[in-house]
Amino acid sequence: MKQATTKELFDFINKRVVDIANSTGIPSFRAFPRWFAEMYYTHPEEIFASDGTGDGKVDFFFHTVSGSEVTHHVINSKFTETYNQSAPVGFYDEILAFYQLFKDPVGRGKFLKLKVKSELHPFYKKLFGAFDSGKAKLLFLTNCRKNAGQLARVEKLDVETFHLENLIQHVLDDFDGAMPRTPDLTLHQIGTTLSPPMEETGVSTTLVFARLVDFVDYMDDDPYDLLFARNVRVSQGNTVVNRAISETFVDHPEQFAYSNNGLTLLCERATHNHGSHELLLVNPRVVNGSQTLHSVRAACASGSPHAARNARVMVRIVSILPALGTDAPNQAAETKEIVNRISVRSNQQNPIKAWNLRANDDFQMDLSRRFRRENVFYERRDKEWKTRSSQLKSVGVSRGPSIKALMAQAACYHWKSSKLGPALAKGSLGELFQGEGYDQLREATTPELAYQVHIVFQNIDESLRRLGQKKYRIARRHVDLLILSLVSRALSEQKAAWKKPELTVALMQQRSDWENWNGAWLTLTRMTADLVLGKYATAVHRAELKGNDLTLKNFVRRREEIGEILAAPLPKRLGQAVREVLQTV
Repeated sequence: MKQATTKELFDFINKRVVDIANSTGIPSFRAFPRWFAEMYYTHPEEIFASDGTGDGKVDFFFHTVSGSEVTHHVINSKFTETYNQSAPVGFYDEILAFYQLFKDPVGRGKFLKLKVKSELHPFYKKLFGAFDSGKAKLLFLTNCRKNAGQLARVEKLDVETFHLENLIQHVLDDFDGAMPRTPDLTLHQIGTTLSPPMEETGVSTTLVFARLVDFVDYMDDDPYDLLFARNVRVSQGNTVVNRAISETFVDHPEQFAYSNNGLTLLCERATHNHGSHELLLVNPRVVNGSQTLHSVRAACASGSPHAARNARVMVRIVSILPALGTDAPNQAAETKEIVNRISVRSNQQNPIKAWNLRANDDFQMDLSRRFRRENVFYERRDKEWKTRSSQLKSVGVSRGPSIKALMAQAACYHWKSSKLGPALAKGSLGELFQGEGYDQLREATTPELAYQVHIVFQNIDESLRRLGQKKYRIARRHVDLLILSLVSRALSEQKAAWKKPELTVALMQQRSDWENWNGAWLTLTRMTADLVLGKYATAVHRAELKGNDLTLKNFVRRREEIGEILAAPLPKRLGQAVREVLQTV
């Protein structure tokens, strides 16, 4: 993936805004907050976009739903087409005035009378009520650079500010969400296409044998790999399989068509021109075939023979029209389900792990966005951090958990479920991504909860690493998840505010002041580790009486035995240790 400059990313953002402006018939400065809402949030609902007249400075409004919680979002924005422009003083003046209006109820009546047209009064009263009850967030958005001196005036207010620097970070972290469209792809020398009857397949499907060089040429003009944004795996590099793909392409290009399993693409429309023998794909996405195409591109870059330009690959093209009209939400839901089925099933023919198949579902995307808000990269796809780390680090994004690690941690919080828990996470990780177990994770784990559990795990992991005795060093990688379950349970018994922002704030404050808090977490972790190791010693003794051996690795995978440990009453001293770490909550 190309290392993009700030100017290139600025232009990229503005192009996406212009695309939305052109498709909706509104000016770019009105399309700007719409682009942001659809890029940054999942499923913004009841969108209100102001026309600028008597709107009281609300440029964009919507709400989001998480479980039973509804949060209203109010956006005031400033858009510029000039790169590197510093945010003007007036932008920060407006933040102060707008925030004061919401914070101080006294002046609201006068404001509505003088600044807001009458038909919007009920709308504003609804916003004021939501703000007063803690269910509305004020957001100020601009693609100008931060004005450090002016920003200091508003940094401590209960508002969120997004400048160009923030937007670039989020675009880098989520190209698929930030840029939903790709340039058209033209496949040349396509004389014949094969399509089954539409009424028998439900969606338009076309089968062709296309030249690989058409894809390579397209990839050269796609520096951000948007073509693969819906693929469940990024390029896995120089693996044995990928080397074999390259060798076939270089040494036996005429054999490629029947030696390779082929590609699967999604697009909005596929149009075949019989005269020019060209097949035009609108908004194409590869959902299966990333390894093939990246291997072939690498072979071309290293100097493939001219004959390789004739190599062809079987391509299955599924055309799905975008959702339009009054029934657009239902159409979009149906489309998403179709896309998910295609992505999962088309990748089951090749060796692929269960977690890879979940990488792009709504649940994982929600988790990714929550971590992104904290400048943390959630690695949904294997080896994605390695591919994008240089770019992400350059904008202050640090590496977070992998999809495997985070789902294992979340499963530990839900230790009561027979389909989840630490024993399964240690012994049968793949089961967490299949059937009832994954359904339970998805339904019961909000993004906020997942982030909180991850911070708790970080505290436990760092504490285990600090315990110097040999028994802890040997046990650490085996008992960490069981300790997380026990600590999660103990925190719940002490009324920790799981899923609520106040717990997140307290945990993050402790992380930022770790020097003063590591002692309390070290004590809690040591107590819990001793509890686990004591249970293990008892289990070893019982096994020896029966003439059996029992290792710690096997012990923590025994679901029934671990379930009994988790369900048993916790020592009172453990509760005291938990209260120590909850002092700031």
